[in-house]
Amino acid sequence: MAESKKQGKKSAGNDTELSLIKKGFTINSLSMGNAETGEKIWETKECAEFHDSSKELKAEIPKKILKCRVVSRDVNFSSEEKI
Repeated sequence: MAESKKQGKKSAGNDTELSLIKKGFTINSLSMGNAETGEKIWETKECAEFHDSSKELKAEIPKKILKCRVVSRDVNFSSEEKI
């Protein structure tokens, strides 16, 4: 019980660490496709706007994706800090 309370606490060190992680985190590309065939149906490498989580973003994904039984979602990212 004491351990779970300890993990829930925020500390100044934690805030600094989280800030560094966020600053060094970059989404390089996003893609969606047919998971059964491996066909990539949609991809974007223009991900700079994804870092501002305060605004809604819209992506135009081809309706062909709705015909897939299983959809893959891939996120390629890099981080300067260990996550």
